[in-house]
Amino acid sequence: MQPPPLDMSAEAIPTTFLTRILESSGEGFALLDHQGLVTYVNSEGLRILGMSRGETVGTSTRHPGWRERVRAADGQPITEKNSLIERVYRSGAHIRNEERTLLRSDGREVFLSVSAEPLRDNEGAIRQVYLSFRDITGQREIEHALRRQMELYQKLLQAQSDLGLGVVVTAGDNCVYVNEHYCRMTGYRREELVGRNVLELLSPPEIARLPCAFHTTLLTRDGHRLEIEAATKTIESRGQTHYVSLVRDVTDRRLNEAALQKAYAEMETRVAERTRDLEDANQRLTELDRLKSEFLAIMSHELRTPLNSILGFTSLMIDEPEDVLTVEQRRNLRIVYESAEHLLVLINDILDVSKIESGTMALALEAMRVGDLLSQVVETFEPTAARRGLSLTLEDRSDHRELESDRRRVIQVLNNLLGNALKFTREGGVSVRCEDAEDAVWITVQDTGIGIREEDLSVLFQPFRQIDSTIQRQYGGAGLGLYLCRKLVALLGGEIVVESRAGEGTAFRFSLPRQHPTPPASPGRAHRLGGERVAPPA
Repeated sequence: MQPPPLDMSAEAIPTTFLTRILESSGEGFALLDHQGLVTYVNSEGLRILGMSRGETVGTSTRHPGWRERVRAADGQPITEKNSLIERVYRSGAHIRNEERTLLRSDGREVFLSVSAEPLRDNEGAIRQVYLSFRDITGQREIEHALRRQMELYQKLLQAQSDLGLGVVVTAGDNCVYVNEHYCRMTGYRREELVGRNVLELLSPPEIARLPCAFHTTLLTRDGHRLEIEAATKTIESRGQTHYVSLVRDVTDRRLNEAALQKAYAEMETRVAERTRDLEDANQRLTELDRLKSEFLAIMSHELRTPLNSILGFTSLMIDEPEDVLTVEQRRNLRIVYESAEHLLVLINDILDVSKIESGTMALALEAMRVGDLLSQVVETFEPTAARRGLSLTLEDRSDHRELESDRRRVIQVLNNLLGNALKFTREGGVSVRCEDAEDAVWITVQDTGIGIREEDLSVLFQPFRQIDSTIQRQYGGAGLGLYLCRKLVALLGGEIVVESRAGEGTAFRFSLPRQHPTPPASPGRAHRLGGERVAPPA
């Protein structure tokens, strides 16, 4: 005997059999009549709604309480126009997976995916609306998180444009993403590149498969080739291999590098040529210096020999008895003698400067007492000071210990300084002072003469320079004395300084070390002392 067929009409729902099916479902189910009255909710539906059966069955969804708790996905309130139940009753349509938000009794907001179907009686009239709904809050949160992550990735990739980097993502041979900067580089629109085999733009195409940095050329839309540097990273996602490439246009940089390399090459060529020119010039200068030294050596002999004869014979004639020469003749002979003597001093100064500059001047170092030497020098200048009506004093504050130096050169420095002091002093006098320092002796020659302007001090020690041409005409001199003093003091291992004010006088101070700082060396070897090139001691 066959069992009777089940009555699945609206009049027979809910039956016990159907109720068991609905209660075992993983979705929420509810039945509502044409007035929105809830006639049934299964257990899963009650759990999703967060309500009991008594709070739901027999209540109307048109009640303000329901309308406040249930809203459309965009947050708008439920009205007759967008109500699922009203729409089903009006049109009899089947509505699938519309989203709603529900504020549960516990205050938690959940997202629901709701479908609605009409339940008809045997005559086709809609008796009730069947709702199925499920909680998609977790899904929405995951989708939202994924969307935010994708937005972040998009921003990060797009931000490379600001850094001048193009970004290309390929899956297989086809492009799935390019950023704005890559489009500007190539001249293509994004829609022209996405889905295309962008490797065809590279030369060679297979180079982009290398998971490393590389340099290649990129073909633009207008046919130009760009020099690019790129780095590719392989990413595995859902069993598919993606290649993410960062691309930088280095065309201008390459051109600049080529220009710089060319400029460097040209500069090296010019430097090499200039170096050769300087070497040639240096050789010529060396030869000229050698010829100058030879010339000075010859001229010193050729000039000093007749000068010594002139001085000698003139001296003999001056010493003749008074009845041999007239007063006028004797006066003229003294002028000849003084002029020849001045010329000999000038020649000797020039020769000394030449020797110092060429590094061939030798020092004759010996132990000496400065006080005794100063007394000797001052004594020789006393007649000159007396003729000029000037005082000349010596103040020796040294401890009279011996020091090692070249007596002849020290006397030469003192003669120059004392000679200048007496020459440029009209009234008052000149004083010589000697003082001890830790490892040296300082000698000061001070006068009450015309002094030196501050702006003229910088040229004071330059050769063949006088601070004023009128001084040269008035007082004479070739401008070598102070230059030679500076060179000789440096050669002796000391230093020289000057203090002066115009109209108040001048003080020259120079030092002599107690022990000469330069040990004896092989002949011809030069040393630098006091910033000057000087020869080693003999």
